[in-house]
Amino acid sequence: MDTTMFHAGQMLSGCSCSMVRHVSMLLSHTIWFKEFLMKKTTLILLLIVSLLAVALAACGGGGKKEAAESESKGEVASMPAGDATKGAELYSQTCQACHGEGGVGVPGLGKDLTSSDFVKGLSDAELLEFIKKGRDAGDPDNTTGIAMPPKGGNSSLSDEQIMDIIAYIRSIQK
Repeated sequence: MDTTMFHAGQMLSGCSCSMVRHVSMLLSHTIWFKEFLMKKTTLILLLIVSLLAVALAACGGGGKKEAAESESKGEVASMPAGDATKGAELYSQTCQACHGEGGVGVPGLGKDLTSSDFVKGLSDAELLEFIKKGRDAGDPDNTTGIAMPPKGGNSSLSDEQIMDIIAYIRSIQK
């Protein structure tokens, strides 16, 4: 409360004039009302901040990486399985140079896809993401030391076409 206004109100209330008493009374009510509004506003703001904090906590804090992974897996999950026949043609155009005819691999260049535990261990969605991204030569998991370019070097491949290639790879696995 503003002490200057309070003291002025007290001084005025000591006067005998009824007008002065009314002004004094009005001042004291105005000051009380301002304090009430400030307390109420502070309480409302505190309530809003608390509700926002609870809402944010309930939403989690997955971050961009998890959100992106979740989004890409959601897209793939809704994507139909590929066509192995179409995939065989696309494989011969894009993958065969490094992974060999029939996926048996080319020594020192591309791994054998027919018996690869790595490929078998991935879901179609994970394999799609791997093929889209490729693998750098310096990647610790790269056992050949040769980079696999994104999309096997064919940047025009769509997700649907890569799913066709994956269907073909699954059909040749032992």
